[in-house]
Amino acid sequence: MGRPINYEQREKIKKISFNMFLKYGYDNVTTRNIAKECGITRSLLYHYYNQKELLLIDVYLDLVREANIFFLKTLTDEQLENLDVNLFFRLLFRIVDIKPAYKNLYLPIYRDVNLINNMLIITIENYDYFMIRNPFSERKKLAMFAVSGIFSQLISLLSKNKLNMSTDEFVDYALRGYYFYLGKDEKEVESLLKYTKRLISEDYIKEFLSIFEEKMK
Repeated sequence: MGRPINYEQREKIKKISFNMFLKYGYDNVTTRNIAKECGITRSLLYHYYNQKELLLIDVYLDLVREANIFFLKTLTDEQLENLDVNLFFRLLFRIVDIKPAYKNLYLPIYRDVNLINNMLIITIENYDYFMIRNPFSERKKLAMFAVSGIFSQLISLLSKNKLNMSTDEFVDYALRGYYFYLGKDEKEVESLLKYTKRLISEDYIKEFLSIFEEKMK
């Protein structure tokens, strides 16, 4: 019979890992470091997470869930009806403008095709779960995967300082591909992009971060 799961301990491991990834960078944190900080053996750490990548995905999952809960609590019914992946990705990527350390969570994901796909699956599954009023259609799901390559290439170029664009410009560029795949015209796309820029203000992002980071202490 396998060792039982201690969910409180698993949550502690995840929270400590999140804070270590932000402080030191995902690539600079080893499973040995994590186990030591948690006061457990690596054998016990592997019982919960047998790969460091799984910890990263679990942290990202929490970020996605908290973002969706935050949308539900702070947006009006009308805004929720118009909610799209545009709003979600703008929040996630503009977090980096407020706290650059969050690059340590995003860059490792976009360097790895399997992690990108896992991230997109998590986003889609949780978007459907929380956003019952406006769930992803099969076409939207395909569009998400189609545009993931654009996000990956842009982030790679940005990380090497080979692109000179703001976060909003970066998100706009990637999401245009998503919307054009869905058959929307230029005027409609511009309207959707402007809509989310008005909602995702710096104060809005800071409010979300304060809630999320309090949860992850």
